[in-house]
Amino acid sequence: MAFEEIEFVKTSKINPDGLPVSVSLTKRASAKIPSLHIGLTQAFLAQIPFDTADRFKLLVGNGDDAGVIRLVRVEGGPLQITASAGLGARIHCGKTDRFGSEAQDKVFCAAEVIDGNAIEIVLPDWAIAAED
Repeated sequence: MAFEEIEFVKTSKINPDGLPVSVSLTKRASAKIPSLHIGLTQAFLAQIPFDTADRFKLLVGNGDDAGVIRLVRVEGGPLQITASAGLGARIHCGKTDRFGSEAQDKVFCAAEVIDGNAIEIVLPDWAIAAED
């Protein structure tokens, strides 16, 4: 019996602009609604005054704040940061069709800490288009 080596192509999402946050929608084949995922880079995570015990709620901007979401720290909030050793952290926001009904690739986005209590994230184009 002979064996042949398989070569794999790495498809890691590169962040050439050094943006601090990524946003994506994932959807399993059997799912009707995609799940929203937010990733925090290791560099951004080191700058923010939050830890994995903190809980958050997600707010979507309207009017002048359209195209932006905020993760606001609140006691007992439904969302939590999950650290990934050496890779930063993720926040699984759950299923929503607010930003479309199909999966969307990870896009790196601008973000900043607001008042030491929230993370404001500029949404990717696909999320903004779904809001229109």
